[in-house]
Amino acid sequence: MVENICSRITNYLRSKVDMSDERAEVINFGLLVLLGEVPKIILIMLFAWYFNILKLTLITFIAMSIYRTQAGGFHLDGHISCFLFSLIVFCGTSFLAKAIVTTNVTLLYILYGLIFVLDMIVIHKYAPADTDKIPIISSKKRKEKKIKSYIAVMIIYLFAIFISNSQIISNICVLTTLIQSLGMTPLAYKISKCEYGEVSKIEYDII
Repeated sequence: MVENICSRITNYLRSKVDMSDERAEVINFGLLVLLGEVPKIILIMLFAWYFNILKLTLITFIAMSIYRTQAGGFHLDGHISCFLFSLIVFCGTSFLAKAIVTTNVTLLYILYGLIFVLDMIVIHKYAPADTDKIPIISSKKRKEKKIKSYIAVMIIYLFAIFISNSQIISNICVLTTLIQSLGMTPLAYKISKCEYGEVSKIEYDII
């Protein structure tokens, strides 16, 4: 439904203003973000506010965005399924981070270390994880995004370990990298019925 509305608005604008196909695609994408993503984010934040986890959910959103904008990951087609999944991820991470608070610091940092190693492996193998609808073809851009993915994870971990004075917030930071990394793997793409871009399929040897 949202896609149809955005397409109609874009076609209307094209009938009034001379524009290239590329320009029309940019406008259509912007409308999709505005009409599809913004209301979704508002609803998630209202849910978080109601359950008194707004601050934690905002931190989850920021940490996830820092990593995901560079590394990519699968996308769900339906707006309702995307909303429900995002709600589970952003708010569920906050609840989980509160639930795994522990006084065993050694165990905690071993867990952080294992997740960090997993993050590095996934980035090495699958970043950037694009989609067939928004592929990343340029080898230069792919290399830049891979490097920035490494940097994004390192920044998140530096904050979690050396800057944050709250174990809950540190847990959130680490859990978001884990969720994001898992969302870049072939298994996640298969479950979500999403497809990598053609260049990624060749580079990552995915059939």
